[in-house]
Amino acid sequence: MALSTENLPQQIRDFKAALKAQAPDYKARFEDVTKAMEAEVERIKEAEKCGSAIPQFAYSDIAESGFSEAQKQQVQRAGCCIIRDTLPSDEVTAHNEKLSRYIVENGYYEHVPTVEDNYFSQLKSDKPQIFGIYWSPAQIWARQHPNMAKARRHLNHLWTWQDGGHTYFNPDLEASYADRLRRREPGDATLGLSPHVDSGSVERWIEPHYRKVYHDVFQGNWHDYQAFHGANRIEVEEFPSPAVCSVFRTFQGWVALTPQGKGDGTLQMVPSTSPCLICFCAPFKMMCRMRICVARHRGGH
Repeated sequence: MALSTENLPQQIRDFKAALKAQAPDYKARFEDVTKAMEAEVERIKEAEKCGSAIPQFAYSDIAESGFSEAQKQQVQRAGCCIIRDTLPSDEVTAHNEKLSRYIVENGYYEHVPTVEDNYFSQLKSDKPQIFGIYWSPAQIWARQHPNMAKARRHLNHLWTWQDGGHTYFNPDLEASYADRLRRREPGDATLGLSPHVDSGSVERWIEPHYRKVYHDVFQGNWHDYQAFHGANRIEVEEFPSPAVCSVFRTFQGWVALTPQGKGDGTLQMVPSTSPCLICFCAPFKMMCRMRICVARHRGGH
């Protein structure tokens, strides 16, 4: 059934009214969520004091056997992770140098964004940071590298991809997502992306399958929500948009071709899948999205 864009505010109001009727003790449930939110924030702060709230792994530790049970729980709680040294460093350096020359020699720093670049055309930066380059040798090499395939496969297996005789997706097969190229200038303190809202937020209220995905949250039983369960996710519909990808993606990630110290990267994460903090966010979505991220910064890891 196609989604209707007619009077969206009223559709959302009607759904909220129905939720209120189904959970008349919503005030007590909200107080429960508030306390849980405060506790989760404190947990993240304490984890940061000890190093990082985002789990970090060496590719060599997961390459052959995947994630251990303890590592799996870490990722599923945070909803994100960093996998280091996935690609061979000497090949990374060579591809990065060629990519740097290609950008300069083809005048991309002087490029005036065209209509297809409008999604990122409002960046508050003296120089472009996100380039409409999708098929450079470096990008193709990174997307198709055997190490990347292994890493994505192990990440996909963190999900409940089949249950009760139903198979939601095949964790060993996926389509690569051709994304743009990102470069940061030395000393840049910005993230390079102006504030924006990705697609899918409205659908979570009015799309029937999204309602099933977040059923426990909507009913106030947020403790029972399983962020990494694949049920209903591949059936969801979204409003058509140039920014919408209709393929179910288990994770969304960026590949760094240069060393990055703490704070040098692009993404800022809330390292929690607890619905008390991010009720309506998928753990992340990817099958498989990669933006090649080159941080021309000081040293790091």
